[in-house]
Amino acid sequence: MGNELWVSPPIAGTAPGSPVVSDAGDYVFLTVNAEGNTVGNFVCISALDGSIFFEDPNVNTPYAPIGIFHSPIEGNYDDENGRLNNNDFLMWASAPNPNDATVTVRGWLSMEPFFFMRLFGLLVFSL
Repeated sequence: MGNELWVSPPIAGTAPGSPVVSDAGDYVFLTVNAEGNTVGNFVCISALDGSIFFEDPNVNTPYAPIGIFHSPIEGNYDDENGRLNNNDFLMWASAPNPNDATVTVRGWLSMEPFFFMRLFGLLVFSL
């Protein structure tokens, strides 16, 4: 059993999956669904003190569990096969709304990519 480092402020709702941690260990990311699992929220918590660093609610749909890919080795941010790339790529999708009578497949997937990169000591977000 480890030592408690911090406790985050209360976050309304329930997480559909487990939180994920940035490659450097500076941030904890999770998706949370509230209001009867009809409202999704992406939350980024600072691992320094447990404060909410960033959040982005979506009142139109709940969210599926979040996934993370550390140090991608392809794309515009590749450097020496990803060995020097300390960026994190997070992704999650919309989940079916429990109040809908049916689930409609329209031939597309609503996915939310979130590129979390460090640039000259600054954190840059891209939704």
